[in-house]
This record gives sequence, structure tokens and C-alpha cells, in this order.
Amino acid sequence: MNEIVRRVMSRLNGFDGEQLDAIKQALYIVLNDYTFGRKSTDLAPIHSDTKTKAVQMFFVSKKVEGCTDRTLTYYHGVLEYSQ
Repeated sequence: MNEIVRRVMSRLNGFDGEQLDAIKQALYIVLNDYTFGRKSTDLAPIHSDTKTKAVQMFFVSKKVEGCTDRTLTYYHGVLEYSQ
């Protein structure tokens, strides 16, 4: 949380010392209700179960969106070719 407050505060220009102190206090009060962590860019491994479920969900969502059977067949062909 300290890093977030420090980064926000470093971007505030045009405020006097009292205003900056008030902003800093407000940030600590509000952010105290949250838990933070660094964003991870690691990829999660996809298990065949998960992949199969994801493909099924993709086709269901496309059907709900109104895709025709011809379009769904095309998508199926693309997915088979790319594996």
C-alpha cells in the first residue's frame, strides 16, 4: 500500500503541503480496506479438462450470440486445425 500511495503522491503537482498531507491521509484511510499484490503475468497451465470446458463454453456463447451453424462449423474447423 505504501508503494501505491508514494506513486500517487509523486504525480500530484500544484498542491501545497497541507493539501498533500490531507490527500495522503485520505489515500491511507480508503486503501486500508483493500488487499493489494503485484500483478502477475505468469500463465496458468491449461489442463485438457479445462481446455475442453473452455471450448464448449466458447461454442455455447457463440450460439447464444446468434452465430449460424455454418459459422460454428467454421470455428470448429479453425480450432481443430490450430491444435
